Amino acid sequence: MITGAIAAGGFCITGGLYGTVGGTILFGGAPRPIGQVAEFVASAAYPVLLVASMLPLAACLISLGVTVVQERSPPVWIGWFTEVMGVVLLLSVLFIPLFAAVLFGLVLGIALTVRPGPFVPAIPDTIQADRTPVA
Repeated sequence: MITGAIAAGGFCITGGLYGTVGGTILFGGAPRPIGQVAEFVASAAYPVLLVASMLPLAACLISLGVTVVQERSPPVWIGWFTEVMGVVLLLSVLFIPLFAAVLFGLVLGIALTVRPGPFVPAIPDTIQADRTPVA
């Protein structure tokens, strides 16, 4: 899950870049920077968002989806949708799929929270966690 942590760090850096000029003027009392500096700082935010957030998040979602499909712990449809979302993020350079990934996470969290019935583990009681049979 290191890729998820890298993606979260990328989101923080992007937010810092977007808010640098306006925040220092509004809260820091700094004078207005020249146009080239303000334009550079604001335009550097999108490549950072793409490279430092979307690509690691895509790798995180793809690996998480493969793990879910292999282990069959949550419902398998979650793994397939997670893999699809990861591939969409990997192949896209637009902001919309990134927003869709966040929305997907919220919907998935709500769906798992309100799911009816008891949780049924994927590993039966006759097999230990390390996949050796219980004597």
